[in-house]
Amino acid sequence: MRKGTMRGFGPLRLLAAVIAAFGLATVVAACGSDDSDGEQTTSGIAAADVESASGTIDVAGWQFYETKDQDAGSVEADWDYYSTDPDILIKAKAGDADVLSSSSSTMDALEALQALQPIDTSLLSNYESIPASLRDDETWKNADGQVVGVPYAASVAVTAYDTSQVPEPETLEDFLDPVYEDGIGLFDAPDTLAQIAVAQGVEDTTKITQEEFDEALAFLEEMRPNVKAFFGFGEDVQLFNRGDIVLSISSFGSVLSKAVEKNPAIEWNLLAEATYIDAWSILDGGDEAKALNWIDRTLTTKGQEAIVDASGSYPAVPDAIPALTAFGDPVSTQLGELSFDEILAEAPPARGFAPEGDGDVVTIDEATRAWNDYKSGF
Repeated sequence: MRKGTMRGFGPLRLLAAVIAAFGLATVVAACGSDDSDGEQTTSGIAAADVESASGTIDVAGWQFYETKDQDAGSVEADWDYYSTDPDILIKAKAGDADVLSSSSSTMDALEALQALQPIDTSLLSNYESIPASLRDDETWKNADGQVVGVPYAASVAVTAYDTSQVPEPETLEDFLDPVYEDGIGLFDAPDTLAQIAVAQGVEDTTKITQEEFDEALAFLEEMRPNVKAFFGFGEDVQLFNRGDIVLSISSFGSVLSKAVEKNPAIEWNLLAEATYIDAWSILDGGDEAKALNWIDRTLTTKGQEAIVDASGSYPAVPDAIPALTAFGDPVSTQLGELSFDEILAEAPPARGFAPEGDGDVVTIDEATRAWNDYKSGF
């Protein structure tokens, strides 16, 4: 497990509201074809159309991902910022944008809404700069095997602990140790149940069976004596500062660093955690040529460095990692030493639960009820 003092991890929004509303598994495959300038691809447009595109597109996303570099090309972006997490799905349903900032935990919900158009990745000259293990993941493909999301950045949830009070947890069972009695803070979202299930061996929580779900819930019940509080995004800082908790599950460094400023003994690892990967998607009816031109620019090393500078997130293109380590804080430095593969091996992509069940599969509604019932016992 990696560990280090939490500082400057970069802005990250709370994804719990979306996770608590949707999810659905997708199937792996790819789309694309010849990208020569004079020939049309499977999308119906030619590479030359993308390269020569100009004008303005509408982009719906988080403000901290907007950069000046994104408007330095022939296609500029008119941003519509998210205020809350449900805005991702609200704006997708409205269909007013060309490009939507999606994520690993919302792709399944967006697929269920049938809000996205397939992306011909052969028209993106920088697409292969993204590691194959990331760009080819089934998360970004719809049920027909077509790419509907192009990853561009990621934020990693971490387990933080106060080394002046408790030892580092190294296994899932360590969360049951009496040394953490009445000292653990849990991120307040059904996603916590999903992460426990993944740590127990469930590969895809959108396909989690009732038996597997019950096993995760039983673990949380066994952990109950050690649970002190439930926190929303950023509230873990106050809990650490007041000494209410000695360990948190699913904290984010950009906020938690404020607690570390007061208590440098707080360190972190990736035990039972998840990675929230952000992607660009093109909404159904969006201007494909302009959207692809703009997305391609964000995948250049310069475009990725600008995103890292603005957000502190881990870049999808490895050549931009030096921009992350340039922050100089321990977390950014240590993350910069890890490849995406190494991060995802310990903190897999967040997937959430399925919006609809087919027999034994547990849905997000069922997971939310179970989570609320668990909290009501405190």
